[in-house]
Amino acid sequence: MLFRRDTPSSVMFDDLRKFGGISNIEAARMLLSAKISYGGTSPRDRAEDRTYLSRNVVHLLPDDVDASQFADFEVSTLNVSSRLLARHGHDRRSIVEHYLGDVSSRMCTALNDWGRDSKLYSNELRRLSGANFRREEYRSTLLLMLFLVTGCLADAKEAVAVVEDYSRHRLSEDIETISDDYGPEAGQGMSLAPVTLGLLRLIGDVAYPPILPLNPNGTIVGSLADGPGAIRDVGGDVSRQHLRIWRNDDIWLCQGMHSTNGTTLISGVDGQPICVEPPRSKRSSKIEYPPQELREGDKLLLGTSTEFLVMRVKAETGELDSSWARSSH
Repeated sequence: MLFRRDTPSSVMFDDLRKFGGISNIEAARMLLSAKISYGGTSPRDRAEDRTYLSRNVVHLLPDDVDASQFADFEVSTLNVSSRLLARHGHDRRSIVEHYLGDVSSRMCTALNDWGRDSKLYSNELRRLSGANFRREEYRSTLLLMLFLVTGCLADAKEAVAVVEDYSRHRLSEDIETISDDYGPEAGQGMSLAPVTLGLLRLIGDVAYPPILPLNPNGTIVGSLADGPGAIRDVGGDVSRQHLRIWRNDDIWLCQGMHSTNGTTLISGVDGQPICVEPPRSKRSSKIEYPPQELREGDKLLLGTSTEFLVMRVKAETGELDSSWARSSH
């Protein structure tokens, strides 16, 4: 049972027990260092002491963290990952969705409750969610590593540093925001597949997969939206047919559909708000609200309740990634 005010470590151990089927002692033995200390024993050996385990590991207060008591996070992450994969039928996507879901909100709450900056944690989640990795398994590994290091050290800044270092030096992957520049060949007569975009629902600082692919011929977003790939994962102040998104040649566009509460686009480049369609109470019948260009990294705010992050879907082919799609939204 968790303390009333969760610590990052208690959130982590509770999740490993429920999602991973890993007992507190088992988890501690994977996470703690085997280096001899404490009068001839190691932190790992002391995990057998239930009082020590509860006070100094599972419910470790952020102000009392000693980083030296933990094992190499690369090794411990891979060990925990193997247990999660075995429990969940080697379905890496379920692990990705889990660590982008509710448990990330719990970790952010625990960080905030103890005066730690949760923004770094949530921002890194978004970067990992949207990165184009050579191998999809890297995403689940890095998300888990971020969760474990944050849980152990109660320090999102250090966790991000560990994840970025591991990705760069062990996986040879840079977790970068995807650019519109396709590389040195761009603009030199190279035939490039059009970019396909999708929407990822955001609630507060938490991303909620799956990514919902957009139909190049047109996707309607709204509470009672219909048509191919219609998106209905929206809040209560979103109109029946609220927003239409489509691709015109290589450019994606969005346009309001006379919604009650309007739509705002937040630029992924400079964070500036762009009015797609104002609320009905502020609209003029004499003004035409033309389509606005939509780019990867932008955010869409429908009314005040529903926010989406615009993401690329299978950028190398431009095809819809049906594995992220779901038949009903």
